[in-house]
Amino acid sequence: MIVGAGTVMEAATARMAVMSGAQFVVANMMSDEVATICNLYQIPYAPGCTTMTEANHALSIGASFVKCFPISNTYGPQLVGLFKTPTPWMPLMISGGINLDNLADWVRSGAECYGMGSPLTKGTAGEIASNAAQVRKIIDETRASM
Repeated sequence: MIVGAGTVMEAATARMAVMSGAQFVVANMMSDEVATICNLYQIPYAPGCTTMTEANHALSIGASFVKCFPISNTYGPQLVGLFKTPTPWMPLMISGGINLDNLADWVRSGAECYGMGSPLTKGTAGEIASNAAQVRKIIDETRASM
C-alpha cells in the first residue's frame, strides 16, 4: 500500500504531509508552491486541472500526473481524448465518479491513474479488501484485452 495526502492546497500542508510520511500528494487545484515542495522532496504531485493551459503549466512545473478534476465525471472516459489528442505524453489521473462498474471504461480510455474513494475507504475491512482485489482484477483483465 502506498499512502498519500489529498486536497493539499498550499505549501505548508504539503510539507506537513511529506514530513508525516505521505508518498504522494494530490490536490483539487494547481499550486506552484505545492509543486515546489513536492519537487524538493521528490514526492509525486497530481494537481487538479480543468483546462489544457492549467495541465500544461502543471507539467512544466514538475507535476507527475495531471488530475482531471472535477471534470472527469462530467465528460466521462472521452475526456482522456480531449487531453491526450494534442498531448499524448500527458500522464492523466482521473478522479471523480470512478467505481467498479465503470473502471474498465476508464482503463480503455488510456488514462494512467484512477482515483477512487468510496470503494476503497468505506465499509468493513473485508469489503474494502474485496473491492481492492476487484479493482486489480478489472485493471489487469482490461489491459490484457487491449
